[in-house]
Amino acid sequence: MPQTENAAPGTTTFDELFSPLVGTFADIEANRTIHHRVALSFTVFVRLLLYYFIKAPLSGRQLLTDTLTAAASLLGLSKVKRSTFFDAFNRFPVKWFATLFTVVLTTITWQ
Repeated sequence: MPQTENAAPGTTTFDELFSPLVGTFADIEANRTIHHRVALSFTVFVRLLLYYFIKAPLSGRQLLTDTLTAAASLLGLSKVKRSTFFDAFNRFPVKWFATLFTVVLTTITWQ
């Protein structure tokens, strides 16, 4: 994926989309209780969701198949089991998504 002109070396446009949220992700991950059987972090889940909405696959199953491609691995997307991915919709609190949405709305320059 191409690098933006102001990006640090080795980062992608996809990484730049996440840059305003890095601190929020760090706060959420630091304060969440991690269950010993949970392998999918909130940050990884949101990256997968963003990839899903940008790529617009036909289904969640296709998204998880797409994460096996070289392009997805260049974006730092990892393989996730289907059941783990769909369980995450119930596991992560809506409040965390609302927090991310608020950060996005306050950091975007509206023209």
